[in-house]
Amino acid sequence: MSSCQRKPGLSDLQIDAGNALRVNIKFAMNRVDQPVLHYWERENPTATFRKDLTPVEDQQLTLYLLKPSTQYAFLVTAGTGSDKTQSDTLFFETPRLPYTLPRLNIVADSGNVFSGYIMVRKVEEPAQQLLINHEGKVVWYHQFDTILSRFYTWTEEETILSLHDEDKIVEFDLAGNTLITMDYGMKGFDQLLHHEIIKNQKGEILSLTRNMQVFDLTAFGGLERDTIYGDGILALDQEGNKVWEWDMYQFADPLEDENINSMKKDWSHGNSLAIDKDGHYLISFRNFHQVWKIHAQNGEILWKIGMHGDFTLQDDEIFYSQHTAFNNRFNELMIFDNGGPERMVSRAITFDVEDRESYTPGSIWVTLPRELYSFKEGSAYLIGDDKLLFCSSRTNSLIVTDLTGNILWQLRSSESFYRAYYIDDIQAFK
Repeated sequence: MSSCQRKPGLSDLQIDAGNALRVNIKFAMNRVDQPVLHYWERENPTATFRKDLTPVEDQQLTLYLLKPSTQYAFLVTAGTGSDKTQSDTLFFETPRLPYTLPRLNIVADSGNVFSGYIMVRKVEEPAQQLLINHEGKVVWYHQFDTILSRFYTWTEEETILSLHDEDKIVEFDLAGNTLITMDYGMKGFDQLLHHEIIKNQKGEILSLTRNMQVFDLTAFGGLERDTIYGDGILALDQEGNKVWEWDMYQFADPLEDENINSMKKDWSHGNSLAIDKDGHYLISFRNFHQVWKIHAQNGEILWKIGMHGDFTLQDDEIFYSQHTAFNNRFNELMIFDNGGPERMVSRAITFDVEDRESYTPGSIWVTLPRELYSFKEGSAYLIGDDKLLFCSSRTNSLIVTDLTGNILWQLRSSESFYRAYYIDDIQAFK
């Protein structure tokens, strides 16, 4: 039998099943023409999954979406047709889910509400990133050995761009591979980060920064040399070089704020950063109850919407302590309005804002029941064109509603999540 017809043998086999839902397999092959790995639950051999392999001798791959406490079988085939051969069948077993995962309980479900995944982050030790399906089950998780910041982004490349505290940027994939690591003080990373991290179309990494300047606050009851903490934006390329930065003090004067002495430790509290439909930036300032649009090249403030902003809002259009301001798929400014003492309900609202001259209310105005009020943190995002995913952080709840506010699905967790993203589809799972 010629070498190309040999039965594919697997040597130097290593199986790492340390994660109950994700297994790493390494092996060497003696035949590498058109190799395919086939795997299945040992008790259900008719439901077989396959993964095409790169035609190389040394293989290293990760299997996703496995079940915990389950025995799996796998084998490798090589070649096609009459020349196709297969290896021996081998086995591995996944461990139990760790007890440190949050306890999840579905309290409302109208059936077939969504087919994708909800991504959340648990920041208490041990920190974990989670994917939850419509059954309220964790179908993927990644556990960290470091304390995590609450802020991360799911990217178009199916990676997770993350802040690990204020002084580290990390990007990793669903296999747990670290793709980017940047430490404070490295190249252009010269400011501490907070509350947001995103990528633009060039692949540049943008984050909100914590900026400070010294002012004379004696006229406000403060010190002659008093420090005010505000916000900025830092843009880095993927090598860590600074490509752009913005400092709000160049465009806004804190001494025009009569409450600046009481606000100086956290004047503006920027809590979300997004890219608008025309490439400029949207920043949510929680303490101002405003969203600003910032020119992406010269940094000028194009408009402010919200309390005491550039537009005269009706009473029911004013929002309080908002989060996750972004341009949604309908090209509307979408905001998670946390609410406040003036209106103790949380809601998703939208505005159509073209320029400083005009705005109109958008198409989405959905209010959560008062028992789901989240006075801080939280998020609201679209699921398709006709549903909303809410994260009510203060009530430990994830909620899916229709666009009239009917609750279609609701999950309660033993732990709070800062934000929840909806992910329609994941190619890496296919």
